[in-house]
Amino acid sequence: MASRRFQILLPETDEAGAARLGERVAAACKTFIEGTGAPVVVRVSVAGTSLTDTLDDALAHALRAIEAA
Repeated sequence: MASRRFQILLPETDEAGAARLGERVAAACKTFIEGTGAPVVVRVSVAGTSLTDTLDDALAHALRAIEAA
């Protein structure tokens, strides 16, 4: 099966808020997947950045975090 990625950048959200959103998205996906039997795996990861990071830096942090999950 091909790997697909979907990222969300939340520049004005703290790490705890991003984690809550990630949990909600994962729960909604799980409900859908179980209801349809779709052969899908959902992994959610949260990665923080510093005030000096660019959006490219933030995306790189997020990709490393999800690949490590």
